[in-house]
Amino acid sequence: MKNFILASSSPRRKEILKLVLDDFRIISPNIQEDYEYEENFTDPVDFVKNLAIKKAQKVKNFLLENENLDDETYIIACDTIIFANNKIIGKPKNELDANRILELLSNKEHQVYTGFSIISKLSKNKKILNADYSLTKIFMTDLNIYKEYLIKNHSDKAGSYAIQDKIAYKFIKNISGSFLNVVGLPEKCLKYILNIKNGKKPLPYINQMRDEFFMRKVFDLAILGEEKVFPNPLVGAIIIDENNNILGQGYHKKFGENHAEVNAINSVKNKNDLKNATLFVNLEPCCHYGKTPPCTNLIIKSNIKNVVISNIDKNEKVAGKGIKILEKNGINVKVGILENLGKTLNKKFFDLFK
Repeated sequence: MKNFILASSSPRRKEILKLVLDDFRIISPNIQEDYEYEENFTDPVDFVKNLAIKKAQKVKNFLLENENLDDETYIIACDTIIFANNKIIGKPKNELDANRILELLSNKEHQVYTGFSIISKLSKNKKILNADYSLTKIFMTDLNIYKEYLIKNHSDKAGSYAIQDKIAYKFIKNISGSFLNVVGLPEKCLKYILNIKNGKKPLPYINQMRDEFFMRKVFDLAILGEEKVFPNPLVGAIIIDENNNILGQGYHKKFGENHAEVNAINSVKNKNDLKNATLFVNLEPCCHYGKTPPCTNLIIKSNIKNVVISNIDKNEKVAGKGIKILEKNGINVKVGILENLGKTLNKKFFDLFK
C-alpha cells in the first residue's frame, strides 16, 4: 500500500492535497527558510527546488532514524517564494518587513515560484520525482488601500499576502499561470502524486479556490448596474483563458440592453482566444428571446469551453434550462460558486419569484 507524507505544516497545502489524497500524514521538516542570502542566490528556480529537496530529505532521514520506513512511502515537500526586482522574497519577519515587501510589490508585476520534491526510500527510482517547479505571474494594483489589513495578517505568507484571502481579488489585478501554485501546491505536483497513486488518471475538480476568486470579481462588476437594470438582475461576467489571464469582462449596464455575457464576449479583442476559455457569470445565462437574444447562443457560438455560475435563474423561462443547453453542446458547467453571496447580491430580483 502506498503511503504519503506531506513535509509541511501549511494548512493551505493540506487543504489542496486533500483534493487528490484521502489519507496522508504531516511531518514538518522544521527547516529555517533563510532568504537573507538572496543577493547571492538570485536564481529562483534553483532556490525553490533545492529547498524543497532539503525539506523532503530531512523528513526522510527522520523517518529512517525513528521508524521502519516502508519502500512505498512517498514524501512530498514544497517551497513557495516571491521573485521581484531580481530578488527572492519569502515570508516577512515582522510588520515592518511586511510593509517593506508590500511597497515593493505595489502596482507591479511579480513572479511566484513553487518548488516541489517527491522522494521515497527508493529515491533512485526514476519514477519518483527529485524536484520540479511551477511559475505564476501576478499583477498587483495599488496596495496602499489594503496595506493596513495585509500588514496585520502577514504571518506565514510569502510576499505578505495570500491569494485565497477573501479580499485578494481586489488587489490582484490579473494572474498568468497556476492559481494553486500561488497558494503553495501547484497542479503540476498534484499530477505527479496521482501518477504515483493510481497511474495516469485525470485530476479531479481542483479549481474551487480559483473560481471563488474570480466570482468575487464578477460580483463587483455586477454591482455597477445597480439602480439601472431592475427588474432584471445584477449580473457581471469575466472570461479567462487556460492560463487564468483575463481576456474580457462586462456587466449588465441597463434594462433592455446587452446582458453581461454579451458585453464580456464583445470586449475580447481576438475572438479566437475564446476557444477553450472559461466564462464566470453570477447568474445562469438566459436561453430565451426577450428584449435581447439568448446568451446561451452566443456562448456556444464563441466556443467557450467552461461556464462557472453562482446562481440558477429562478425565472421559469430559464430555471436550469440554460445550463442544460450549454451542457448539451459540450460545455462544462459548474454551479453554486459563492451561492449565498450571489443570492444576497440579487435578493431584490429573487424575491420576484417567491
